[in-house]
Amino acid sequence: MEKIVNEMIEEISRINSAAADYVESAENAKIKLGRDYRAKKEEFDEKLNDSAQARLDELKEKLTRENNDRIDALHRETDEYIMALESSFEQNHSEWAQKIVDEITAQRL
Repeated sequence: MEKIVNEMIEEISRINSAAADYVESAENAKIKLGRDYRAKKEEFDEKLNDSAQARLDELKEKLTRENNDRIDALHRETDEYIMALESSFEQNHSEWAQKIVDEITAQRL
C-alpha cells in the first residue's frame, strides 16, 4: 500500500513538474510572440511612415510646380497688362493732358 501511495506521489510530482514546464514554455512563447509582434509593428509603422512621407513629397512637388506655373502665368498677364497701359499712355497722353487742361480752364471761367 505504501508503495502504491509513493508511486502515486511520484506520478503526481511528474505531472506537476510537466505542468510547470508547460506553463514556463507557454510564458516563453508568449514573450517571444510579444517581441515578434512589436518588431513587426515597428517595421510596419516604419514602412507606413516612409510611404506616407514619399506621397507627401510627391504632392508637395506637384503643388509647388502648379503654383510656379500659376505665378508665371500671372507674371505674363501682368506684364501684358502693363505694356497695354504703357502703350495706351504713349498714344493718348497728349490728348488726356489737353482734356485735363481744358477742364481746369473751363472751371475757372
